[in-house]
Amino acid sequence: MICGSGFYTLVNLAPLAIVIIAVIAFVMYEREKNRNALKRLSCSLPGYIPGFSLYSSYKGEYKGLKFTVELIPRGKNSPSYLNIYLFKDHFFKLRIYKENTFTDLGKKIGLLREIKVGDVPFDNEFVLSTDNADMAKSYLYNQQLKNNIREFFSRGFTSVSINYRRILISKPNYNLEYDLDPKNVAEIVNIMSAF
Repeated sequence: MICGSGFYTLVNLAPLAIVIIAVIAFVMYEREKNRNALKRLSCSLPGYIPGFSLYSSYKGEYKGLKFTVELIPRGKNSPSYLNIYLFKDHFFKLRIYKENTFTDLGKKIGLLREIKVGDVPFDNEFVLSTDNADMAKSYLYNQQLKNNIREFFSRGFTSVSINYRRILISKPNYNLEYDLDPKNVAEIVNIMSAF
């Protein structure tokens, strides 16, 4: 049925407009909550919240190394993530995951090619993939570094990634109060600086 009245169109669009306004209000509320949590980091780590960024983030410098703490919101099919980056030069790529059912499946069907570093407990606990096996093995020869990796995973982080100029650790489903506690984040950045 065609109706010439603009009022009829407005009445039909009102529910859509209400939903859009509610979604925008929720996103703004969440973003402000994240920004307030990130502002607290200045107590332990000097830095700033960028004026505009796609995600809520906090940038600073620690022991001469730049870092970024980034909060990725939940998506339709993905959890929220806490990403912490430390910008430090390396000459290889390395990804470290906990050994689990999915990594086993990935190895079996050939999607995941892993290396072993020769430390049986560490090799059994983690899956490592790299573009330079010799360099990664030499790098992971350091027992303190392996202990630091274990520390990240014990804190709920699910991956450690070195990509030439940066180190990234990721934690899904983070807790804003606990995981963004300034003391916790400062400890994590300190551990990362030893990489």
